[in-house]
Amino acid sequence: MLYKGFDIETIEDEPGHFKAAIRKAGGGSVRTAVPPGPEVPVITTQLYSNAEDAIAQAKRSIDAGGII
Repeated sequence: MLYKGFDIETIEDEPGHFKAAIRKAGGGSVRTAVPPGPEVPVITTQLYSNAEDAIAQAKRSIDAGGII
C-alpha cells in the first residue's frame, strides 16, 4: 500500500506473525532517522498477529519522522 510517499508491504514471517517492510514509493531505499542507518528497506522488528497491526506500526513510524 502507498502511504505518504512510502510503499508498505506486509511480510508473514511465520504463520500468524506479521512484519512490515517500508520502502520509498517506486522501490527506492529508505533509512532510519535515529540512529542514522544505511539506505535499505526498513522492516519492523516486532511481530504482529495480523497484517493490519503491522501496517499501522509502519504508518506510526513514518508519521513520527523515524523513516526518511
